[in-house]
Amino acid sequence: SNHKILLEGGSPRRLAAKTDVAETTDHDAINLMRAVEDQWNALKVHLKEATPQSTETLLRSVVEGTAAAAESMEAVMTFFGTTTRSTTMLSLEILAPIPLTGDWPAGRTLRLAAQLAEGLINKEQRILPGFNLKHVFYDDKCDPSKGSQI
Repeated sequence: SNHKILLEGGSPRRLAAKTDVAETTDHDAINLMRAVEDQWNALKVHLKEATPQSTETLLRSVVEGTAAAAESMEAVMTFFGTTTRSTTMLSLEILAPIPLTGDWPAGRTLRLAAQLAEGLINKEQRILPGFNLKHVFYDDKCDPSKGSQI
């Protein structure tokens, strides 16, 4: 179940993937999720006993247990919905000498392609996970002597 995956983590594969869920280690989250589990287990007892001929006392227990479980689940949803994960990405600067001016100013197109690739790589985090690419463009004016001055 999702509850168990959040508590214990979920990676049925030998090699973890980006979509695998890590085990919850935050004590507040664990306590909230244990409260949900306790409320659900208490409610299950009443639900198993409930029939169309159940007494008012049993039906009241079901309603109250449902309300308590829902309140606990709401607390967990609020906790996970408002908790932010901060990840520090290492910056990786790429020096890109390109001809922005000079005899063959194709650098504008090359710069656009590099910026597009940079954006996709940074957003998807599949090729270089944990890194934030940043191009540093240098106009070599399509001149080998200028490009070698870097």
